[in-house]
Amino acid sequence: MHPLIFIDVETTGLDPTVHTIIELALIRRDRDGSESVFHTRIKPTEQDLDVASQTALAINGYRRAPELWENAPSHSEALAELLGFLRGSRYGTWVGHNVLFDVRFLTELLDRELSPEAAAVVALPWRKIDTVQLAAEHLQPMGLTRFGLDSIRRWLGWSGKNAHTALVDVAQTRRLFDLLWRLGPLRWLALRSCRFWNRFVRRTALPRSPLRPGEL
Repeated sequence: MHPLIFIDVETTGLDPTVHTIIELALIRRDRDGSESVFHTRIKPTEQDLDVASQTALAINGYRRAPELWENAPSHSEALAELLGFLRGSRYGTWVGHNVLFDVRFLTELLDRELSPEAAAVVALPWRKIDTVQLAAEHLQPMGLTRFGLDSIRRWLGWSGKNAHTALVDVAQTRRLFDLLWRLGPLRWLALRSCRFWNRFVRRTALPRSPLRPGEL
């Protein structure tokens, strides 16, 4: 199996041609199961902030604590570190929650920061697995109706602490992938049982911790 590269980006908005990445996290899982992590904040320029969505900055925490980005690397500095991390990943597979969003922002960053000659020799993975599709396939039949990561966290009883930070979201994307990828009938039954148990606990206010399907 080729390496899996789990990815999550936090951005200044939704349009990769206008907005930019301000936080990036990846988890690379190699064929032997070993994992390595890349995480960085990226300091936005004044121009980036001028065109930023204030809603996006509120969601990802920049408005609340801009000082966390004060000593962050620039886009070009972060990109140099990232390319070192991705070396040898050409035949890997991106895994993300709405993975096209993440990859489009990363591709736009490459195009903007690298010369055409340099960009031409950068070989990023082209295969993609979207955990939104996995959730729709496996969790919609159990009653899930919304497939954003926040909705899935609540539905599965996972913690939402520090949600919308890249490192937390990429870790929970990996957890969701591990839960749902090639879900067999026994794990499907176990997941469904956990879901029903958690609903029962909430309705009866039993003083017990919910079962966590991701830990099956």
